[in-house]
Amino acid sequence: MHGRIEKIDEHNLPYACSMFKELHGLSDLRRFPFDESYNRALTAHRMHDPAWWGYLARDLDDTEYVGVMVGSVQTALFSLARIGFEHGMYVRAGTRFRLATALHLVNSFVAWCYYEHNCIMVQSGDIASINGQATHVLYRRAGFRPYGAIYSHERGAAHVE
Repeated sequence: MHGRIEKIDEHNLPYACSMFKELHGLSDLRRFPFDESYNRALTAHRMHDPAWWGYLARDLDDTEYVGVMVGSVQTALFSLARIGFEHGMYVRAGTRFRLATALHLVNSFVAWCYYEHNCIMVQSGDIASINGQATHVLYRRAGFRPYGAIYSHERGAAHVE
């Protein structure tokens, strides 16, 4: 059981940006400032891009937004084959049927990638480093398999062996 999802558009743009701000505040990227005007302008531009997917999730009572997911389709480095990439996914803690809501977002994105863009694969994961175990459970439930690893390197970071 989950609430409905709706495409990010001019009417719900402020709510999408608010959800992005929540996601940012929980992620390892929170040490970098959140630029609200940039986020709003980028989202307003991208919501018209046919290779971009952005949806908000509502609660069961249809009274508030509780989640957001954004992704895109890009050609692969080695061919014209397309791959779907998640850029961010978040469902607020405490949301009733949180996993079902997250699965609804993920499965909708995957379907869009495969059926509207003929992607060969979809890549997703704990790119914000919020809750790796919950992310693992979510994506395994959605039919994903572990694939590679994610690493981060920041300017000025010491060399580590």
